[in-house]
Amino acid sequence: MSITRTRYRRKRKGVSTIMGTLIFVGILFTAVIPMFFVMNQADVLLDQSKLTIKHTDDEKSNEFANAYVFPTDPTSSAKITVQVFNKCEMPITIIRVWVNNNYTETNMKINPMCNDKYDILVNAQVGSSYDVRVTSERANTYAVLNGILSYILNSDGSTGWSGENYGINIVIPAKEPWMPTEKWDGPYDNFQVTIWKYDKVLKVKVGLPIYVDQKMTRAVSASESFLSLSEQGTYWVEAQVHMSQKGQAPAKVRPAHWHTIVDGDYTIEWPLGDPIIQVTLYAQDPSLPGCQTPHCPTCIAYNGG
Repeated sequence: MSITRTRYRRKRKGVSTIMGTLIFVGILFTAVIPMFFVMNQADVLLDQSKLTIKHTDDEKSNEFANAYVFPTDPTSSAKITVQVFNKCEMPITIIRVWVNNNYTETNMKINPMCNDKYDILVNAQVGSSYDVRVTSERANTYAVLNGILSYILNSDGSTGWSGENYGINIVIPAKEPWMPTEKWDGPYDNFQVTIWKYDKVLKVKVGLPIYVDQKMTRAVSASESFLSLSEQGTYWVEAQVHMSQKGQAPAKVRPAHWHTIVDGDYTIEWPLGDPIIQVTLYAQDPSLPGCQTPHCPTCIAYNGG
């Protein structure tokens, strides 16, 4: 009798253990594991959101554009034109153009290193001024580089447009593979620029230089330096790059020297043209024969004339 009861109790205990295990497994599959999957999915969504935000922030910080404003027709007070240059390696969409405290919705899609224009009706009166800015789809805002545009009464009684800023933007292109052979990367700045006022009729530089040996350093990517000028007109620009010594004595030697790569006049014809003009410095490629910029007697002598 006792043996039978013992077996019965063991059997009940075994059944209870199995049932408990099944209940535990059931709870695990119906509650814990689904909760684990939900939490894991939430973590994935959070990581995706963080990655999207970081990508958006990176794009915003890498976006770069230059904007200018000028009269659409210099002889008319009806319209002004906003011109936007995309200076980065990704497309830019301008969604708003601000004039003073008012904005206009736009959809200017500008490809890398391209530009687009947008006309605005203003019907300017004497004394009117226009502070212009543009906003991109990535929430960057760019003020026009040439400042506030005004419609004024001139001293001779005529009316016309007046800009605030003029200048020359010096651009050094991105470093090319052959450039390190010239050892232009130190211990001094790579480029220097000198600017004079220039008389195109007499073909002479006027007065002392406005900028003397203005130093610029070439980065791995393209570099720019804006040199502000007080008025429109013609300017003489001389730009030089420092070239290292080539060759060793007693063989033929080209000494280290400042090599002239730009030596000519540039005219700011605003309001008939842009208030800020661009001068790009293309450096000498030593793999090509001769002197590509024939202004340097040192290179001419080294290359045999």
